[in-house]
Amino acid sequence: RQAPWSLAVGGAPDAYEQTLAEATPDPGPRPVEPETPMILMYTSGTTGVPKGALLPHRKTLYNSKNAQIFFGCEADDRVLVVVPLFHSFGLKILAIPALYAGATVILQAHFDPEALWRAVERERVTYFGGVPTMFGPLRDALDAGGFDRGSLRFLFTAGSAIPVELIHDFEERGLRLKQGFGQTETSILCCLDAADAVRKAGSVGRPVPHAEIRVVRPAGIEAPPEQWQDVAPGEA
Repeated sequence: RQAPWSLAVGGAPDAYEQTLAEATPDPGPRPVEPETPMILMYTSGTTGVPKGALLPHRKTLYNSKNAQIFFGCEADDRVLVVVPLFHSFGLKILAIPALYAGATVILQAHFDPEALWRAVERERVTYFGGVPTMFGPLRDALDAGGFDRGSLRFLFTAGSAIPVELIHDFEERGLRLKQGFGQTETSILCCLDAADAVRKAGSVGRPVPHAEIRVVRPAGIEAPPEQWQDVAPGEA
């Protein structure tokens, strides 16, 4: 939505506050269409140049429904968010779906393995998510600190491939580590449920209910399922 005011760069130190004070008050929530733009999130994929993805309300709704199904999130859950809220993982996969379910969201200012386990113990966190590089330090901090993690139902990781041995390390410590795959433009696409988290460790799972997935070759020709394993990652 077009802002009712603009702020010139290089203005007086109090120009921002003054502009806000003079701005027309927002009339409050209004009905929107499914394709009405909701948020602009930036993504660079793995190696690309950062680009803005304009995401509609429809995407957030169905992503929240998918997260409810996969996480089993309910009003009595307590979800710890340590990944940034400017990233799809923190906002669209963890925080908003939890709020949609009426759950409690606990925000951690930055990643500190020991502080995270203390928050789990203090806040009785039921699940949290992190990128794969977080889980090695988390395992080591858990072993060193002996924190109470009895409230946790599971852990979740996405963002890149996680070493299979880390999945087994957490399983040996009584913690189920689920895996998933998505994109900023789409959020959750595939998830591996709790029953297969260890048996199929390293897989990102099956397509979520509110999504359609297909594999195509560079020419735009769809590859049938029996050929998916023959499509190189850089080719699809």
